[in-house]
Amino acid sequence: MQSLLTTQRAISELKRGLPVVITNGNDGLLAMASEQLGEDSAIWTNHKQWFITLSEQRTAVITGNKQNHATCLPFDMHDIHKLDDLLWHNHTVSINNSEQASDLQSAALLLASHAQLLPSVITSHDLTNCDNLVRIATTDIHQFEDNYANSLNIATQTPLALKASEHASIVAFRAISSDIQHYAIIIGQPQNNALVRIHSSCYTGDLLASLACDCGDQLHLALERMALEGSGIILYMMQEGRGIGLINKLRAYAIKETGLDTVDANRMLGFDDDARNFKAAAKMLSLLGLSEVRLLSNNPRKSKGLEECSIKVSECVPHEMDANTHNHTYLKSKADRLGHTLKKL
Repeated sequence: MQSLLTTQRAISELKRGLPVVITNGNDGLLAMASEQLGEDSAIWTNHKQWFITLSEQRTAVITGNKQNHATCLPFDMHDIHKLDDLLWHNHTVSINNSEQASDLQSAALLLASHAQLLPSVITSHDLTNCDNLVRIATTDIHQFEDNYANSLNIATQTPLALKASEHASIVAFRAISSDIQHYAIIIGQPQNNALVRIHSSCYTGDLLASLACDCGDQLHLALERMALEGSGIILYMMQEGRGIGLINKLRAYAIKETGLDTVDANRMLGFDDDARNFKAAAKMLSLLGLSEVRLLSNNPRKSKGLEECSIKVSECVPHEMDANTHNHTYLKSKADRLGHTLKKL
C-alpha cells in the first residue's frame, strides 16, 4: 500500500530531524519537527522565511485562552533559544502576528503526532533545493491510521505458558513497513462474547511496577480473571501514555511533579487528553475471529471506539484497582476529567 509506505518514510524522516515536503494539490510546505531542530538542520534553515505551528492545546497553555484551532506564527531561527518557551514552559508567552494554521500546517502537526513527537512543526513555503526530500500528500497523512489498521496481519503465534495460566498463547501483529507491532495474549480458546481487555503498553507500570499508575496491576489481574473464567484476550497495544509514546509520557510525568494532573500535563505538551483510537484493536479482534466482546475496562471511550469500528460490546466489565498514595490523584483525574467509572475513590 503506497500511501502507508510513504507516510512511514515521512515519519522516519521527522524522527531523524530531517524535513519533508507536504503537498496539497498545487501547494507545498517544507516541514520539520520543532523538537528535532539541531545542527543537522542548519542546511535547511538559511535564506528561508520560517513559521512555527503549535497545536490548539499548546496555544491555549501559553496564551491562557481557550483555542479551537492550531496557531501559526513567524519564527526567527536566530531566536532558537526561545523554542523551549514555545514548546515546554508553563508560563504565558506573547505570540505576535499569529494566525490560524493552514490545512498544510495542520497536516504537518498530525504527521509529527503520528511520529510520537511533540505536536509542533517548523515550516516554510520556500521549496528551493527540496527536490530530493520525501514528499507526502495531506490525504496520506489523514488516512494513515485507517491504512495502518487495515494492513495489520498476524505475523506469528505460539503457545506461551504463563504464571496465570499454562493454557495461554501469544499472537504478534504487524503492518506493512511499520516498526510498531501489537500483541494478543490469549487464555484458553475464546469465542465471540469473550472477556477482552485493550491494554495500552506501560513500560513504567507493566515492567517496573510503578506506583504512579494502576497499569501493571490491571494487566496481571486481567490475566488472573481470564484464567478463572477459562478464556479471554488481552490486546497489548503499543500506545504508551494514551497514544503519545514513552518519551512524551515521561515528559508528562516530569510536569506532574510540578503539581499538574495527568490531563493538564498532556495539554502542556500540546496533546489531546487521549490520542488513541481503536481501529487497530478492532482489526486484531476481527483477525482473531471475534465480532462481539465483553470489554474489561473502566473507560467508556474504549467501548465507544470499538463500537464505531463494528465490534459489538455486549457488556463493560469493571476493572478497578485500589488506589495508593502515589496514584490517588492520577486515578481521581481519570474519573473526574476523563470519565472513567471508578467507584473506590
